[in-house]
Amino acid sequence: MGAVTLSNNREDILRIYEFIRSQNLNYPQYEEWAKKCRDELLTGYKKAFVIKNKNGKLIGSLIVQKHKSDSSVLEMKNARIASGYENKGHFKQLYLAAERYAREKNYKKIVCDSHMENFKMISSLHKVGFIIESKENIYTPKNLEVILTKDLTTTNIRSLESSIIESYNKFINRLKLLFEEFFAIRL
Repeated sequence: MGAVTLSNNREDILRIYEFIRSQNLNYPQYEEWAKKCRDELLTGYKKAFVIKNKNGKLIGSLIVQKHKSDSSVLEMKNARIASGYENKGHFKQLYLAAERYAREKNYKKIVCDSHMENFKMISSLHKVGFIIESKENIYTPKNLEVILTKDLTTTNIRSLESSIIESYNKFINRLKLLFEEFFAIRL
């Protein structure tokens, strides 16, 4: 798998623009949004995380921005994985990079929306800790979007469990060293 990078140079942004333009998922006025997205990436208002294959071809992107009405929230605006590269962990890599960025910038929450019928995306978001907050008509009156959020202020159970196991293993290793020292002295 390729490494995820935060792209901010003009050449990469123009590639990202062409990439997202080619992947309209039935959003109204998508072409206008893509142009606005390109312009906001160029000004730095939006940020783009990208992943490329070993030949340097763009195979995935995740666009984020500060939420318009709540500056403590990072909003995921657009996630795309190129055809043929799905189900290989690329979205998770992109998301984890975006979450690290959010934590480094002290965001308290990440929010995004998805078409209600996009079960694959909703499931992927659920696997990384998102919960469904609501269902709303955001883009058209006849189509519901699922609003998902992830609270970055609470401790994730999996990371807590991992931390406890790591601490336990360190404790056991120290205990073994103490026993080895004790018995080495007594012999």
